[in-house]
Amino acid sequence: MPTNTDFAFDKASERLTTLSVSILVAACAGTNYKVFSAYGPQLASQLHIEQTRLNLIGLAGNVGVYSSSPIWGRIVDARGPRIPLAGAFILLFLGYSGIRTIYNAGPPETDEPISSPVFYALVLFSYLTGAGGCAALNGAGNPTTKSFPDQMRATVTGLVFSGFGLSAFIFSAIAHAAFPGDTSSFLLVLAVGTACPMLIGYFFIKVIPVQEATKDHDPQTPLLSGHVPPTITSDVLLVDAEPNVSGWGLCRNGDFWGLFLLFSIFAGTGLMFINNIGTMARILYAHENTSFNPVIAAQWQATQVSILSIMNCSGRVVIGLLSDFISTRLMRPRSYCYVLAASVVLLSQLVAANTDSVANLWIATGLLGIGYGGAAAISPIVAIEYFGLSHFSEACGYIALSPLILGNVFSVAFGRNLDAHGKPGSAMHNFDDSAPKCAQGRLCYVNSLYMTAAASFVGVGVITWMARRDRKKALASRRRQEEAAVWGIYID
Repeated sequence: MPTNTDFAFDKASERLTTLSVSILVAACAGTNYKVFSAYGPQLASQLHIEQTRLNLIGLAGNVGVYSSSPIWGRIVDARGPRIPLAGAFILLFLGYSGIRTIYNAGPPETDEPISSPVFYALVLFSYLTGAGGCAALNGAGNPTTKSFPDQMRATVTGLVFSGFGLSAFIFSAIAHAAFPGDTSSFLLVLAVGTACPMLIGYFFIKVIPVQEATKDHDPQTPLLSGHVPPTITSDVLLVDAEPNVSGWGLCRNGDFWGLFLLFSIFAGTGLMFINNIGTMARILYAHENTSFNPVIAAQWQATQVSILSIMNCSGRVVIGLLSDFISTRLMRPRSYCYVLAASVVLLSQLVAANTDSVANLWIATGLLGIGYGGAAAISPIVAIEYFGLSHFSEACGYIALSPLILGNVFSVAFGRNLDAHGKPGSAMHNFDDSAPKCAQGRLCYVNSLYMTAAASFVGVGVITWMARRDRKKALASRRRQEEAAVWGIYID
């Protein structure tokens, strides 16, 4: 007869399997964020796409992530991970295959920009890649979060999200090693490499509720192991009851709107930077060199994408570990970690605004990767503390709509700012057609960075206030718990 130890070992094995496969799925889900910088400029050069239109294509992928997030969140909360993972397989394959087909069709016959139907098709396919990545992340993140106890929840969530942050590095490394300079093959790798792991996740990812590990008893289990005096139970549970906010209750919750604003600011800033880091690298390289070498420029692009991906991954892991540490050991609210991540995002924008050399751009890129990755990883953990675990994917899904506001504003502003500096006569005459149209270095885009820095400063102020308030609430709650426990023991 199986013992309690055997049961616990089986559950631990299932949890590790779910965690491992979830990391794999997440590693194939995050390509929409940073990989676009690796092929976007080549797409623009091949198809004669203006910077503003190129930003709209990149934004479509981000819109796909955030607009579909509430839908996937409700589905995975109610039905489990299989439907989102099957949807991710279809959407990712169709999205990247469609972009590759248009890229391979070649440029227009004239030097005129691509036609509106082709542009809208690219927008649609980019949207599909975003929706597919969102489905995959929900299918991987939700089961893992619900399968581990609170003391480990931020750590394992950070590990899954780290795979999401490492996507760009993994696929860029594969493509550049196997198909250097071949954008068409890169897009093929994305189509196949992102879709197939979803099938693995479909069969191996599932929720293993934490309470199941201790639900069964063997003959050695103490008879009163689950007994708690009723007077203590009723009072302590009343104090410690986990929140359960969903649906319209979120709209009436101030914490929801606080997180909504914060994620709009920091995700919007991150998305603008991520979608345009390749362009920024090309501009700085062109500004420093009298002749433009597209191969070397592409190498600088790839370097920024790799740094961004690695540091994004690191930020997600570190913030998860740090969050569990300050919560369980230091007894501080996890929103403290949000303050840290937000401050790093602000610092990255200030550094980028003062960077004149492409050789130094990696500093701002690395800081943005750490800060944005940390903010993205800590946001769902804070949401669990505010709204509860039962519907946390739904809550996170609605919060994920927020970057549609400032993400669009920041990215479109960046594109228009760059196009305004790239008017005829502003480019260097000895550059070839693939060179950036603006030859003024960081002045081509620095106003956009000042804008995101100002927004990030506001965000740091908001989350600092929320963290201080959470600390006061935690102290008050702890005092009530101590009073309730003492009162219960006394009556008993």
